Amino acid sequence: MKLLLATRSEHKRRELERLLGAAGAGWEIDSLPEDVLMPLEDGETFAENALGKARAAARATGRSSIADDSGIAAAALRGAPGVRSARYAGEHATDRQNLEKLLREVGYHVRSGSCRVRETHVILLDRGLAPSAQIDVLVEELARRPLEDVYLSPAARHLLERAAPAPPAGSQTAPSQAAP
Repeated sequence: MKLLLATRSEHKRRELERLLGAAGAGWEIDSLPEDVLMPLEDGETFAENALGKARAAARATGRSSIADDSGIAAAALRGAPGVRSARYAGEHATDRQNLEKLLREVGYHVRSGSCRVRETHVILLDRGLAPSAQIDVLVEELARRPLEDVYLSPAARHLLERAAPAPPAGSQTAPSQAAP
């Protein structure tokens, strides 16, 4: 069965298709056609915004449609930024600018290092660090990862090999093949 997702986000389409597939529903999810105009997201709740998008997609295409709306509702900010998450740092702010404003307002300082976001490894760099310190963080974090299938310039690979931890005594594993 086909369903129209009222977004052009391929990431959201794949995510919903995966979730419905895991439930054994057998749904095929299509993204919104380019020529369909979406309403302004001016609702007071995520549900209001999602309903407006789903209705607009259904009217424009004649198909059964679903939509979502999401954002960050930080308890430390009494639910803010909520439905205004995408415009939290300004009308044309990037995701990064919105997140940086949120972290500043809750008083959280991000240190350099690695983390996982949606099952993706991410390396964070504190912009307050000197460039040489940022390079040190990158080298240290990349040296922990398997990079056999990643192109790196010879100079970058040399830096990583020098920074890689030595394998335990008696180990047959080369440093570049060590698990992250």
